Amino acid sequence: WRLVASEDELRRSSEELAASSLLGLDAEWLPSSASISILQLATWAEVHIWDLQELKFGCVKEALGKVLGSRKVRKLGFGFATSDWPRLMHWVTEARCVVDLDKLWARLQPRSVQGGLRGLAAQALGRSLHKAEQCSNWSRRPLSDSQLEYAALDAHCLLQIFKALGPSEADVKAVEAELFGGSRAQNESDCFSRLEIRAGVVEATWPLSGSRHLSCCRVQLGASVGERQLVQGFAPEPGQQVLVLCNLQSRDVHGVRSDGGLLVASFADGRRVAAAPPPAAVPGACVDASGSGPWELVDLCASSPAWALLSRLSTDDGSVMLDGVPLTLAGAACSVAAGAGGIFK
Repeated sequence: WRLVASEDELRRSSEELAASSLLGLDAEWLPSSASISILQLATWAEVHIWDLQELKFGCVKEALGKVLGSRKVRKLGFGFATSDWPRLMHWVTEARCVVDLDKLWARLQPRSVQGGLRGLAAQALGRSLHKAEQCSNWSRRPLSDSQLEYAALDAHCLLQIFKALGPSEADVKAVEAELFGGSRAQNESDCFSRLEIRAGVVEATWPLSGSRHLSCCRVQLGASVGERQLVQGFAPEPGQQVLVLCNLQSRDVHGVRSDGGLLVASFADGRRVAAAPPPAAVPGACVDASGSGPWELVDLCASSPAWALLSRLSTDDGSVMLDGVPLTLAGAACSVAAGAGGIFK
């Protein structure tokens, strides 16, 4: 690995990376922070570790634009679009030719359970990734050799997994994405459009191994979003229409990856009932109040103003209500198969 912490080092690094055809991308940050500490960009020969805490904003912005914006460089990630990218939009507004290996694996092995990057590495490479440094203090300087080695391996293993999977170009193109960001003005901090809520259809549900109360499900969210694997304390039925909160930070629960959450109403008598889109809703369609994005990432494990927005939802006579008015998708009301008094949290 190569630590990049000066302007000259960054210039040379970005030129080398922009000349590559394939990169593995990963980032590290404090669990309680929305700011990235380091960004790892792996070639087969070397992992470049950019210290974003030490580098000047303008230099990073230019370098990232050169690498991430290039159509000549394919970038591999794992949950990059839902986890890393929302944090990188502070520096750059587009990332082209991005292939998330979790999505590629779901296409190649649709019935296989994803156990996060560690699980995918075990299945594809027959090796176990050591994650002891994952929650270490990434803001402290200097970073330890063990931290840097961990970070480098997390990025380089993406190249190894991609090679081991041996996907066809057609399969890669099917999941390859172009990501766009930039600031979208929000005049009020309580704007409900901060939540990306989409219609989905449950494809499969199964118990979460090692847990008495949690379940996994795979939800289809249409061609533009694809499939999401969710872990939650509510077990929907296959074929059930659901509403999915999509801009949650990806996380591992008991070694299983979760990329969002279901909107579920809770009642005083202990019932929990999933909210549903209108029957004619197309998978992937957003509720009207979510707007058109882009959406900031919501961290499930941290205090976030976005969580307070869910308290504005309730149920009344079979409808999901937002501030006392029906929550709609394409003008039709979203529903819940229960009466009044439900809350969302």
